[in-house]
Amino acid sequence: MIASATPAPTRSVVERAVALRIQRQRILARSRPPHLWAVIDETALRRPVLDEETFRTQVKHLLALASSQQVALQVLPLRAGVVAPTGGPFALLRFADPDLADVVYVEQLLGAVYLDRVDQVERYAEVMNQLTVQSLTPQDTEIFLADLLAGR
Repeated sequence: MIASATPAPTRSVVERAVALRIQRQRILARSRPPHLWAVIDETALRRPVLDEETFRTQVKHLLALASSQQVALQVLPLRAGVVAPTGGPFALLRFADPDLADVVYVEQLLGAVYLDRVDQVERYAEVMNQLTVQSLTPQDTEIFLADLLAGR
């Protein structure tokens, strides 16, 4: 996916981006991992990928994550219709230390933005709440992913 960007990134840019994503995934394997609550739009799961094996590997990975204690995974189904506009993917970062304020991380085409103004963070928190309410429950998400893997 990273390599398919326009204009085409150099090999070193792709390798660096992949390495960063792998490093970010390893955070969930720590002895004391953070809690991750993610909402994935069904359209992202229905979009054709390079090959069937890649698709199956990705869905199996999501199922494994969904069954772990530190991850709450929800799928926003197509039937939800129009939902709150987010402008694209974002992450709402909350920290265990009460002295650290919440931050919103927005990854963009040419970099990332961190939003820390209270009004901005609150708006993204409202959107996240709306998305989770309109999404399948974590349990129903696991069923959805298993059905998707089975070709249903």
